[in-house]
Amino acid sequence: MRREGFYSSQLILPLRETHWLRFTAEDSFDRALADLVAALNTNLDRVKTHTRLLVKAVDWEKKLRDESLLLRGRELADAETWLANSEAPGPDPTGLQREYINASRSRQDAQARAERRLRRGAFGGVLAAALGLAVATGAGWFARARTLQAQETVRQAKREVMDIEQQVKKAERQVELADQRAQSADQQVQLAEARIQSLNQQVETAEQQVKTAEQRVQDAEQRVLTAEQRVQDAEQLVALAEQRVRDAAQQVLAAQQTAAEAERLQQEAEANRRQAENELLLAQGNLLKVQNDLEREQHELQLALQGNRLERNATNLLSQLGAFTNRENAVRLLIQAIAIGQELQHLIQAESLTLENYPATSPLTTLQTPLEYLNELDRARAPQLNQANSEELFTKVDAALTSISHSADGQYLALGDSTGRIQIYARSPKRPISAFAAETGAITDLALSPNGQQLVVLGNDGTLKVWNQAGDNIGIFRDANGLIFGFALSQNGQFLATRDGTGKVKIWPWSWQTLSALRDARAFTASPIQTVDLEQDRISSMSFSPDNASLTTTDQDGTLSIQPLRDSRKQSPSFESFQAQVRQVLLSPDASRIAIVGQNGIVTIWNRSGRQLSYIRHFKDRATDASFDASGEYLAVAYEDGSARLHKMRNLNDLIDQGCTMLEPYRQEYMEVNEVCSR
Repeated sequence: MRREGFYSSQLILPLRETHWLRFTAEDSFDRALADLVAALNTNLDRVKTHTRLLVKAVDWEKKLRDESLLLRGRELADAETWLANSEAPGPDPTGLQREYINASRSRQDAQARAERRLRRGAFGGVLAAALGLAVATGAGWFARARTLQAQETVRQAKREVMDIEQQVKKAERQVELADQRAQSADQQVQLAEARIQSLNQQVETAEQQVKTAEQRVQDAEQRVLTAEQRVQDAEQLVALAEQRVRDAAQQVLAAQQTAAEAERLQQEAEANRRQAENELLLAQGNLLKVQNDLEREQHELQLALQGNRLERNATNLLSQLGAFTNRENAVRLLIQAIAIGQELQHLIQAESLTLENYPATSPLTTLQTPLEYLNELDRARAPQLNQANSEELFTKVDAALTSISHSADGQYLALGDSTGRIQIYARSPKRPISAFAAETGAITDLALSPNGQQLVVLGNDGTLKVWNQAGDNIGIFRDANGLIFGFALSQNGQFLATRDGTGKVKIWPWSWQTLSALRDARAFTASPIQTVDLEQDRISSMSFSPDNASLTTTDQDGTLSIQPLRDSRKQSPSFESFQAQVRQVLLSPDASRIAIVGQNGIVTIWNRSGRQLSYIRHFKDRATDASFDASGEYLAVAYEDGSARLHKMRNLNDLIDQGCTMLEPYRQEYMEVNEVCSR
């Protein structure tokens, strides 16, 4: 055993040639332990015999199988014993070793037969034997010399074999380490490519938002010009009023020339004066209003310009995020993202802006990307950040989850999986309530009643089945005109929206109180109270607003629209979610956030103005459905691996605080951390 920190050349020669087994932090412990066990189980005598015979066999092969190099006597017997025990622990005999030993046995047997024939001969045989003895004596001396030379060769070969074995083992360890690094690099490349694809989409979003901001700037400048024109018009009104006042004064002077008309003229002048004063006050009021409008427009213009600058900075930083492949780049980009986020934070606080009126949102997603990258690298070192962002709700199930739903009171959570099984849990304290099979195939969608006592399930047969917590099917709802491909329930449980195979949406009355009185699977239906005429292509998902005044929908192209239900003439706002196919769309209880679950397994969070606030991406599997809790501050997400996690809706302050927490170990290495995280 030796410690690290010195060179092997400092050891004495016998220790320097020792084959060391490395148990350092840079080497694989399991690999080193396996080498140690193999070394302890090795039969050294058998290894030495294997090496000695291999050297002789190789030399015999190189010299065209010279018979003088074959084994004889005791050495041949030992070799045959070693070959017969090939099942013993240690290296197996090679084909060349077997040929060498067999050739030695054949040569010695041939010599023995020749000696027997010589002993049966006559005098000539004796004479031949004598001559043979002389030849054998000479050959013996020659063999002795060759033997001494071979022994020295064997010892040299042993030392070379030991050196080669050490080099081979060292090379094997280096190859294994290189393979591990290559696998890790491949994984990082795949992750970087996925992030580059996501960032390209975000860059397109940012560019579109920049164009929108520039258009808003142009509109604001036009409004400023209009306001300035209104100021000029007001000034002309003031000048006109002043002229009328002067005219009235002249009329008063003229009235003094005639006593008979003096009073009339005075009254007329007084009336003109009062009218002029009123017009002056009105003009001054208009001027003040125009000035206020101008100040407001200039303030909005300044706010738009600041938001535009932050969007550009965040967009430029987003374009660099796909390039980071190591911790250093990620740390530096996170520092820049925090600085941009702090500028947006100060602007929001100074203007008391709401989530919907943020002048820029790209700094939020720009903060999240390097933060999650470092979070994955430091997952073992910073588990508190992972726990603060999300937590696993319940034990992972054996099938892929396809649906998830919170009750409106936040007390219950229902899960549906690909096998048609339903599981209902209580949230506080966490405990299972019931589990039962609701369908023969996958659960397409489900929704809990506001109190969590019943739930509606959509299966592959195009009907809605109503179940209670005990697993009893208490009702079946059908559309008499066709199958149901998707549905949404209002938060108060009074309305049901369904869509058919063409994307046509119908609004139905709904009553959980009536359903709670049912005791068997009774089929029921109703007449739709409204058929929504949508301008979108085929609808893929929908969700009611909290006040039931609008329906948020997504189509097959990923376009999101807010459709008014009470006033069909009102224009419906829309924006692109940049997800080609959408699994689900849902609103938070206060309608300030919109969550979109894409077919790519990524959940994106938006405000009602069409600005992306954040995203949720599981590092192992894809999301299939999501549900806001009663507070709207947490989002429960179901995944294909059978897990369900509760994710916190992080705002700008949360992201900045977590970013500074993640950068805490880098304060000494990066001075910029002290600057941005001490503000």
